Amino acid sequence: MEHTAEYYYEQSEEKWKKHDAVGSFAALGEAIRLDPTNTYYLWERGLRHSFREERELSEKDFTRIIELSSDLDEIAKARWHRAVCYELLAWPDDLFRDLTWIIENDKGDEDTYIWRGNCHLRAKRYGEAIADFSTALELSPQAGMALWRRAQINFHLGGYEEALQDLTRLVAIADKDNPLDSNTIYTTRSVCFYRLNRYVDALDDFNRVREIVGEPTISDLSSEKAFFEGYYFNFQQMRGP
Repeated sequence: MEHTAEYYYEQSEEKWKKHDAVGSFAALGEAIRLDPTNTYYLWERGLRHSFREERELSEKDFTRIIELSSDLDEIAKARWHRAVCYELLAWPDDLFRDLTWIIENDKGDEDTYIWRGNCHLRAKRYGEAIADFSTALELSPQAGMALWRRAQINFHLGGYEEALQDLTRLVAIADKDNPLDSNTIYTTRSVCFYRLNRYVDALDDFNRVREIVGEPTISDLSSEKAFFEGYYFNFQQMRGP
């Protein structure tokens, strides 16, 4: 007598708890064979594949859930998990499509906009990236990563005043919301001040950095060479995103 899908699912649970992944997947596969439209089983298998970093296998289960489900919340959740797979598999076009679907169906939050903004940023679509980071900040004004990314882009494009505003907001954010160390923020802001000919402010931030790294402060910024000399900073990061 053939067992039910639920029987095989329970078997898969027991084997998974005993760290028998091979046996667990075999039993869960049988459950899905007997009940192929049961999205709960597909969720379990997809998440277990993700736990084991088997991204292509988990992507297939999340895709099947999307095909079967009529619940927008469930579809959005599956697309989010599938987007994680696409990110880790380095499939940028598929990633972008899932994030856009989530946003267009009003299922996104600030993290979704930051994630899609980073997709735009990697593709050098700076205007679209700024738009997504700005929306993230409308949803969560203390979204530190959105502030930093927008500042990076404006710095790269020569918009030092705009970058300065976001960097100053970053300085004021509590540590728990701030994705960067103070060294990075003050260094970048000091360069913005310098480019805007605000030398006293540039010197103040420059000396903050020197204090952080345990270096003696300086009293003037007589030349750009002197200003950049001694900086503990990734210049590629300064030059652009």
